[in-house]
Amino acid sequence: MSETRSIVRDGRIYAISNVVNRAAGLALLPVFTHVLSPAEFGLYAIVQATIDVLSVLCGLGLTGAMNRFYLEYPDDAAMRDRVISTVLLMVLGVAVMAFALSWPLAAPLARWVLGGEENASLCVIALTTLGCIALFEVECAYAVVRKQVGLYFALSCAKALGLIGCNVVFVVVLRMGVAGVLLATAVAMGAVAGVTLVALLRRTGIHFVPALARRLLRFGAPLVPSALGSSALGLVERYYLNSAAGAVAVGLYSLASRLASLLQMFIAAPFSQTYSVRRVETLVKGEDQAVYDRILLLFVLTMSLGSFALSIFGSDLIAAVAPGSYAHAVQLVPVLGLCTILASINFNLELGIHYSKRTWALPVCTAATLAASLPLNWWLSLNYGALGTALALVGVNVVRILTTLVMNARVGSREVRLDWPRAVAIMSATLIAALVWLELQLPALHPAWMLAKAMVVAGVATAIVMSPLLGRAARADLLGVWRHSPLGATS
Repeated sequence: MSETRSIVRDGRIYAISNVVNRAAGLALLPVFTHVLSPAEFGLYAIVQATIDVLSVLCGLGLTGAMNRFYLEYPDDAAMRDRVISTVLLMVLGVAVMAFALSWPLAAPLARWVLGGEENASLCVIALTTLGCIALFEVECAYAVVRKQVGLYFALSCAKALGLIGCNVVFVVVLRMGVAGVLLATAVAMGAVAGVTLVALLRRTGIHFVPALARRLLRFGAPLVPSALGSSALGLVERYYLNSAAGAVAVGLYSLASRLASLLQMFIAAPFSQTYSVRRVETLVKGEDQAVYDRILLLFVLTMSLGSFALSIFGSDLIAAVAPGSYAHAVQLVPVLGLCTILASINFNLELGIHYSKRTWALPVCTAATLAASLPLNWWLSLNYGALGTALALVGVNVVRILTTLVMNARVGSREVRLDWPRAVAIMSATLIAALVWLELQLPALHPAWMLAKAMVVAGVATAIVMSPLLGRAARADLLGVWRHSPLGATS
């Protein structure tokens, strides 16, 4: 089986798993809104946002470190087991430390985040949950690096079912409010992570190699400020947009961002989960990278066509989930879709830096990106509102890609490449086509027009694939995947 078909095959399973991962949150949203008051739901949102930030610190970048060092030993199964076991034991140690510190840290954290110590018990549960989340993330990364898509799917299903079941008990039946939501997360994640931890350590054996642990920390530590800096970008753009144009503009921008994030869930994340492992693995072995350069171009094509389709059907999606006051959010979807594409390209270009283990370069890239985001968001949001914020994000992503390319050329791997002329042409063609189509302002949820939109998407996709924009070799790879797909086999 070719690498392209293998990535597509595994990517489908990862895509389904990612949807299952999100299913619990979607299924529980109406439960939370009916059981919790708006004030309680807001309190939960603040605590959850705090958990998201602290979980980055708790993970110590060990997920990325485990992936890189596991692939360092392609012919040494025993050493690979030591890498896995050492990482698991390190994260377990962090989880135990978080639990031990949960009581003494709860009161000051509640004062700082929630404005008073009366909610300190919520912080105790939240801090306890951190270790469980960190363990679960490492276990999912283990499934990815071992190419065990079945295990990844099983973990996703277990997490979703556990969260739904525990929330029904603690929130619906016992009526424990916000504490019940957090306790449900702690119990569900703890159970899944604990059972999986025992199973993995039984397979690998219990090994802790201090010298290896130090190397893992040296690799992973720079990933923490990089991840935190990336999270800060969203805060920066919403702060300036709210100051310049108000909460309504933030609401429209946030809805359009949610739509654009579908590209990440259904295309970018599944692709990266398969592509990143295979690319670093072949870099370690010194294999030819030409096929992976073509696969990256095909990824850009898929993301661009996905963004075009999302823009075309954006008005229908918004009309289905939101009132008419949100309709103008569709105008932002093409630009934010482009931002998602650029961010995904950057992630895959960073693999060269991961391969060289010079991860100190990633915080440098993040710092340059944050420095660019401040003036861009201030000026563009002030003058163009939500559209200006979206354009600022385009500029931010371009700065990040340029910085990554420079750092990759200096300290990473020059073998990680992208056919930029073709990629830029494809992204530009789909963006322009989407902007032109949105000018028509067609009615939403009209069956005839929805059929016409589907035909337009198919026509644009066919035109780009058959044009010189793609290139003969990449087109042959794509047609090979099509012929071996269920649709291609029946056509």
